[in-house]
Amino acid sequence: MPGKAYPKSQALSALLDQVIARASERNISEKELALRAGIRPETLSRMKTRGAGDLGVVDRMARIVGWKLGLIPNNESLEKLQKGSFF
Repeated sequence: MPGKAYPKSQALSALLDQVIARASERNISEKELALRAGIRPETLSRMKTRGAGDLGVVDRMARIVGWKLGLIPNNESLEKLQKGSFF
């Protein structure tokens, strides 16, 4: 069965680059990062090349290097949340 196709994302690609750079700073090789995140090194290589992948995998890698991914609402959404009128 073929793997799930993910659309190319500049944001995910940039995030992945930052996580890999952080791993390098912490003396964690890309191979080790991939294996600790539960994927094959080849999968990480494809994610980098294609600029696409599973955000859950990127989250696991971020946690390995000491980061936590999160979403921050923009100003308009934040105002609606504060007023209780988001939905």
